[in-house]
Amino acid sequence: MPRKPAGYDNVKRTMLSASYWLWLDHLRRDVEFASRGFVRDRRFTLSALGAIVLAVGAAAAVFGVVDRSLFRPLPYQRGERLVSVSMFLPSLALSDIMFLGAYRDWRVAQNAVELTSWSGVTACDFGSAPPQRLNCARAESTFLPLLGMRPVVGRTFSAGEDQPGADPVALISHALWRTNFSADPAIAGKQVLLDGAPTRIVGVLPADFETPDLVPADVLVPQKYPHANARNYQVAVIGRLRSGYGLASAAAALAGPFENFRRDFGERVGGNFTKGMQLHLDPLRDRQVRQYRLTLWVLLGAVAAFVLIACANVANLLLARSAGRRQEFAIRAALGGSRLRLILQLLTESALLGLVGGAAGCGLAWGLLRVFLAIAPDGTMRLRDAMLDARVLLFAMVLALVTSLLFGLARPAPPRGLRRRSNHGAAPQVVAPGAHRRPIGDLPGPAGGLRPAAHQPPPPGEHAPRISPGTDRDRVVHPAGVSLRTRFAPDGLVAAAV
Repeated sequence: MPRKPAGYDNVKRTMLSASYWLWLDHLRRDVEFASRGFVRDRRFTLSALGAIVLAVGAAAAVFGVVDRSLFRPLPYQRGERLVSVSMFLPSLALSDIMFLGAYRDWRVAQNAVELTSWSGVTACDFGSAPPQRLNCARAESTFLPLLGMRPVVGRTFSAGEDQPGADPVALISHALWRTNFSADPAIAGKQVLLDGAPTRIVGVLPADFETPDLVPADVLVPQKYPHANARNYQVAVIGRLRSGYGLASAAAALAGPFENFRRDFGERVGGNFTKGMQLHLDPLRDRQVRQYRLTLWVLLGAVAAFVLIACANVANLLLARSAGRRQEFAIRAALGGSRLRLILQLLTESALLGLVGGAAGCGLAWGLLRVFLAIAPDGTMRLRDAMLDARVLLFAMVLALVTSLLFGLARPAPPRGLRRRSNHGAAPQVVAPGAHRRPIGDLPGPAGGLRPAAHQPPPPGEHAPRISPGTDRDRVVHPAGVSLRTRFAPDGLVAAAV
């Protein structure tokens, strides 16, 4: 292996650094050129920005609403393993029902699903003089551990506190802890009145805690099921799939205990009540959004169609603008501009348009969310939690950039009279329709030049049209020491006369 010459690494670092700064300089120039073009063409700029802002604002606002219900992970440890366990009784027109007797039997009769229970949210009185009307939920001592959640202050319920006759204890929500107790870190052990009974606070729930049915709960108290005559007591049951079990295998494992309960239930209340009785084992997220899942998808589909319409409008605007820039592209290509350089300029313009439109669209989304919250009926699931967080803002900016960059390169084909070709490393050639290839770049000098074409004058009575090359041709000097003039030949060939 040949040895590297002395100073090779230093030269390499210097060249890489120079390339980096050269790239930044090109980027700065492209941004300045794009900004001047947008300011000069105000009608195009305002029209394109308006379409992007409306599309991004509407999409970000709707995504902020549906994200928490359809896409964002549940705020529980491995929430995708949580399931809802219930039964359907068509004879009583009851769905999503569960009995305490079945729950207790199934908890010990199978090993596929780890089960726990709670009893929903009801109103309660908290404090005194005058008491606050809050939402209270009853849950088993295994409720929080199964969800994988721990109190931020204090502890959860013990098994003894979940028995009838035990001293009343409670867990309070994070919001109640901050508003009523000023986030006191020594809150555990304090006594409060709950429905008129002295109750000891044992902990504070996490800020992201939510009940399985999404109804807000301010206070969580032990379930304390009665011991006698409680088999027909209705409860809500959730479970966590054990390792090695999926939804189908867990349902098969629960089929045997379910048949035993149906037979026992029919003997106690009558066989007519068990006709059509079914077991439901569904992912917890499906249970939460079952009633309005279709509405959310329709809303998301509507805004997606709106975004596609906006993309089509932006594409049409860019095509119309590019059609008016054919002359600019032809001149820049004839003066040595590479295809890559032109593409980078177009991408820079599109990215600048997308960034400005995305930032303005985020502002519009914030206003639309405020409108949604103002007109939404009370109790709308998770709508009150909709916000423009980092996830939604990232979605908005990516959408804006994709919308602009996707159609940023849209432009008509170059004029038929202008084609750049190369022949096995030979000098570039400019070819017009029906004309022979004419090499350019033959003039002496380190930078090359344009070969004179004045030896092919136009036919008598015709004059070659002149166009501006974008520079002061009388003040531009070729390395060979001649003045550079650029014009179009009669056959469409870009040539130079010296």
